Amino acid sequence: MEEIAYRQHRALEEAHWWFVGMRAIYRKQLGSLGLPARSRILDIGCGTGGNLDLLSTFGSTWAVDMSLTAAAFVRERGFGRISVASATDLPFGDGSFDLVTAFGVIEHVENDERMLREMLRVTRPGGHTLMVTSAHRWLWSVHDDRVQHVRRYRRGELRDRVAHAGWRIDQLSYVNAALFPPVAAVRLVQRFIPETEAGRRSGMSGFGMPPRPLNRALAGLLSLEGSFLEHLDLPMGVGLICRATRPGGSGGTR
Repeated sequence: MEEIAYRQHRALEEAHWWFVGMRAIYRKQLGSLGLPARSRILDIGCGTGGNLDLLSTFGSTWAVDMSLTAAAFVRERGFGRISVASATDLPFGDGSFDLVTAFGVIEHVENDERMLREMLRVTRPGGHTLMVTSAHRWLWSVHDDRVQHVRRYRRGELRDRVAHAGWRIDQLSYVNAALFPPVAAVRLVQRFIPETEAGRRSGMSGFGMPPRPLNRALAGLLSLEGSFLEHLDLPMGVGLICRATRPGGSGGTR
């Protein structure tokens, strides 16, 4: 992402409905894994560290990001185990972690297959990954350009790449389903509106803070999806969420 986007991200991630709602979904997904005590957890593409507090409730955390700005924010939060490195060349030994997460990362990476193989390499047999990415190529908009996405995934495309890298997929579902129609409408409109110079300087397109009552309602609506995902896959959504296991161990799933 552009440096201004990291700063905007840090300012919004504590309270913005999307971040709050997605953390609620992550909590439900992580709780289903049955992670061992004293688990070792790696967050790839950690950004400014908004998910590390949550992850630290499930084990000891390590983090990786390509940005020095992001790493500085992570250290300010009190998380010292942050490496500035590429998701395709992780600075850790084989089988180092019980869980590897990648929230909104793989769509930024040119060689996504190598990233998935690196994630597998540093995960112990029986360990897990949880990742979230952007769905539907036809939703491409100025927002994707602004945050430097390389692609948005079709569900089958992500399934094939994750499985080809060696992961056993436990769940692959759309996410952010309730807000799919309005988000899709906005994104499609954005494709046909020229971006202004002020817009280019503004950071992450479409990520302003709404009024507090609306922000709370949207966070609650998105959070509900965490409960639905415990029992079924959602048929549509703005993003995709994938939970998978490295074969060869006794790690369980629901």
